[in-house]
Amino acid sequence: MTDSNSGPSQDQDEAPHDTTANNTTAEHSAERGKSMNTEPAQQWEYAVYHVNFSKDQHTSPSASEASEKLGGTLSPEFIRKEFPEQYQKAPPTHPAEQLRVFLNTVGSKGWELTSTTHIGPLLMFIFRRPKPQPSAQP
Repeated sequence: MTDSNSGPSQDQDEAPHDTTANNTTAEHSAERGKSMNTEPAQQWEYAVYHVNFSKDQHTSPSASEASEKLGGTLSPEFIRKEFPEQYQKAPPTHPAEQLRVFLNTVGSKGWELTSTTHIGPLLMFIFRRPKPQPSAQP
């Protein structure tokens, strides 16, 4: 005779298979898994920057052009002397230095560079940082 619930019947001499221990262990494992995973998954926010490096990144305005715009009323020498911060010639910053300053600036705001990619001729930098969790209100 066969048992329609669980396949072949067991002989009278064999002890019945006890599934209670297995079910309890499986239920306990499932409960442990639930309690270990109570925190929500980390969420991220992303920032994408198009990075353009130029040898002439720091170009100063021209004192000669300023003098011409003023119709020559102020000489280029006078303009350079009176406005040295605006009309001094700064050497161009090397692209590696530009990149270092950019990465440190973005990094100081909590962003982490995750990848770079080209979209056509554009160099794109992709950053991420943990998304702020909403604060629990009392």
